Amino acid sequence: MTVTPPLFRMLSAIEDAEMSAQERRSLDPYFAALHGAPVIPMPEDKIEIMRVVHARIQK
Repeated sequence: MTVTPPLFRMLSAIEDAEMSAQERRSLDPYFAALHGAPVIPMPEDKIEIMRVVHARIQK
């Protein structure tokens, strides 16, 4: 899946959030893309991790 504007906003919102080392490692390539690294497709499992972290910081 490609990164759509809502996913991009969610990714930006969680970049500095507290998350496990495993979650951070999993999302690092996508965080790098926010800062100019090549954009790569985001598989559904990474989107789910992003949604879980985002939901956690919304509480």
